[in-house]
Order: sequence, then structure tokens, then C-alpha cells
Amino acid sequence: AALRLCLLVFVLAPVVVVILVSVTDQAFVSLPKHRISFQHYAVLFGSDRWMDAAFRSLLVALSATALATIVGALCAIGAWQVRSRLGAVIRAAMLLPLIVPVVVQALGLYRLYIPLGLMDTFTGISIAQAVLGLPYIVIATSAALSQVDRRIEQAARSLGAGPLETTLRVIVPAASPGIVSGALI
Repeated sequence: AALRLCLLVFVLAPVVVVILVSVTDQAFVSLPKHRISFQHYAVLFGSDRWMDAAFRSLLVALSATALATIVGALCAIGAWQVRSRLGAVIRAAMLLPLIVPVVVQALGLYRLYIPLGLMDTFTGISIAQAVLGLPYIVIATSAALSQVDRRIEQAARSLGAGPLETTLRVIVPAASPGIVSGALI
């Protein structure tokens, strides 16, 4: 019980500090000195530039999440179906964005994006964010698939379902808790 309480405080303390700093009466980042003020929220919601930036960020987040979810789930399902050392290698390769420092990834994407014309574009930013989120989808989906009995795939195939139909009607629903949790992460 004490460990759970410590963990809860550890997770929630930064959120409380961010909320307190957001309602400061100071012009700089600090805790409220004299009173709680919503001046920074008034500036945020009253500015077309800030609202446009927030809307664009939301669009990038949604598109990156969709892209990472589709690619990550397909990768995890494909690696699960391969049932060989190749599947493990594919899963390990999908974890590289967690291992390679973000600065190195940024330099690699910069070098790739220049000839492709993706620098400072919605598509380029969405792809870069999707690459960062991809490992979480693969991990969560692989974890969900590890609980799936492989005989249900064989049963679907023996009843006449093709590979695509088996994947869409049997495997994806079985992996959906992992797919959804990975997307939420």
C-alpha cells in the first residue's frame, strides 16, 4: 500500500506542479506568489496564433498516432505470424527508436527529408512523430498477441478463411486491447 502511494505521488506530482505553474500570477514560470490567475489561459485562448498552433499540434498528434498504430499493429501481427527468428528480429528492429538517441534520429530524418522535400511539412512532422511512437504500439500489440492461442488462427483457416480474412476477423480483434492501449500511449 505504501509503495502504491509513493508511486502515485511520483506520477501525479509533476502534473500538480504544471497545473500550479499554469495559474501563476507572475509573468514568468513560477508558482503563484499572491493569488491564482488565469491570465496565461486568457492569452492562449485569445490569440489566433496560439490557437492555430494548438490545432496544428492536435492534427499532427492524431495523424502520427493513426500512422504509428496502423504500421505498428501490422508489424506486430506480421512478426507474430512469422513464428521464426525473423519475427523476433523484426520486433527488435521496431524498438530501435527507443534505443537510438532522438538527436541522432533527427539528424537522420533531416538528411532524408531534404531530398524528399519533407522539411517543415505536416507530412514530415507526422512521420517523425509516428516513428517515435511506433515502438509503443509494437510492444503493446505483441504483448496482447502473446496471450492469443495460435489454434484460433488455424481453426479459421481450416474453416475456409483466407489469410487476410483470418487476420482481420480473428487476429486483429484478439489483439485490439494491445492496439488500443499502444495508441493511447
